[in-house]
Amino acid sequence: MDAPAQQEIIHLLLDRGFLASPDLFQHAQLTTQHLLPLLARPSFEQLTVLTQDVYNFFLSSSSTTSSVDIDWLAFDDTRVMFEKKRQIKSYHSFLELLQPSPLVPVPSLQPLAPLHVAQAPPALLSPQLNPLVTIVRDYDEPSKKRSVKDFVSYYKHRYQFLVSILKQRTELQNVLSINRVAHKQSSEQFSLIGVVYNKTVTKNGHILLTLEDTTGHVKIFIGKDGPLKDIAPYLTFDEVIGVCGSMKNGLFFATQLFFPDIPVDHKGKTTPDETYAVFISDVHIGSKLFLEKEFLRFVDWLNGKEGSEAQKAVALKVKYLFVVGDVIDGVGVYPGQETELAIPDVYDQYKRTKELLSLIRSDINIIMCPGNHDAVRIAEPQPRMNEFSDVLLGLPNLTLVSNPSLVTIHAHRSSRGVDVLLYHGFSYDYYAATIEPIRAGGAYNRIDLVMKFLLQKRHLAPSHTSTQYIPSTERDTLLIEKIPDIFTSGHVHKSSLGSHHGV
Repeated sequence: MDAPAQQEIIHLLLDRGFLASPDLFQHAQLTTQHLLPLLARPSFEQLTVLTQDVYNFFLSSSSTTSSVDIDWLAFDDTRVMFEKKRQIKSYHSFLELLQPSPLVPVPSLQPLAPLHVAQAPPALLSPQLNPLVTIVRDYDEPSKKRSVKDFVSYYKHRYQFLVSILKQRTELQNVLSINRVAHKQSSEQFSLIGVVYNKTVTKNGHILLTLEDTTGHVKIFIGKDGPLKDIAPYLTFDEVIGVCGSMKNGLFFATQLFFPDIPVDHKGKTTPDETYAVFISDVHIGSKLFLEKEFLRFVDWLNGKEGSEAQKAVALKVKYLFVVGDVIDGVGVYPGQETELAIPDVYDQYKRTKELLSLIRSDINIIMCPGNHDAVRIAEPQPRMNEFSDVLLGLPNLTLVSNPSLVTIHAHRSSRGVDVLLYHGFSYDYYAATIEPIRAGGAYNRIDLVMKFLLQKRHLAPSHTSTQYIPSTERDTLLIEKIPDIFTSGHVHKSSLGSHHGV
């Protein structure tokens, strides 16, 4: 393509709000005549970058009004990671969703290599549905020495992201920086956004916060009997909040307080067919306390051999099994553990894990993240259990992910699928003990209260000391950036279920 034609297409895309990927101009059929009707499609609403792969897909359809329900924001993210030679399988999984029917030829789209995606046997799976596991967010940074600079960029990314969420509220549209509030009149109402640097309770029961932003800090007063008395006990160190109020005698008196919460009107995605996902965790294979007999009964149920006829019917509709950490008991996790191990070698524990999981029927996709007992570093984010890939990856229907991670399941041409956030839950001990309403409300018996709390903060460990962590060099991987449809955890060895704003 000559330079003037290329410039014309670039300007056309920019006018419509799109960026052009360099590989787009390698397409033999790229013309403005083809582009104009394609750009008018509603399917393009969320798309940011037009690549050759996406262009191929839209060319494959003869109808200018047809659309596909793809999460283009997630697609853009996986494309970026693909170009960095990371998450290649995730990007290819998205491309499989874009693959046209075999009856429709696509000139330059090459067939994809086989992916690490479990496929169900034809007898148990409708040919219209092809359950996929697409890794949307996953930690796979190489190990390197961390410096103070990494911590600074880590917290800066967190702060900027949470500020951007809070500023979407109408009450926080005109936020002032803290260095400008000292001379405000006592009757003047204004808003602030900052990090909770400190929190104390006065002898009279009032809460005194120190709020900090990039320009300074200010004292925030929250009265024990004021309008914020019910929400103030949920404040924790290092979280980012928004407040409205006024200054008086050098104190900011807060009348409204906002967390970077999930919007009230958020609605989770569903699938058009009746499909089941099962969630387990903390199996602790290798421990003398591992309930092997009960686990084998569970496997028999998944295989349609256990339970009533109604229960068997449900079991055969299960297409996804999530194992949310602590699949093995590990070795040397705590003092004296060796006396409680039935399998004293960590490799043998994973070999037994493979033996047990291989008994599950092959059309069930198994998604597994590590926990604090698994043989990876304890600091979060925990990478995938790749050191044992020679053992575990022999299972064709197993997908290993990091802790935390975000995956999309059951996406196909008529459904965007369901987004599942996995987090083992090592930070939960801190919040079950330190947040008084959660502690009084049941603590470990109501761990869904902790999970709701973290959804409100949009972070899995907002307080610096709530978990051991290693700062990512590019972003805060413990942020809840994309709102999940399902949030699943383990760690506490108790079962609980809740919902919050569609999650």
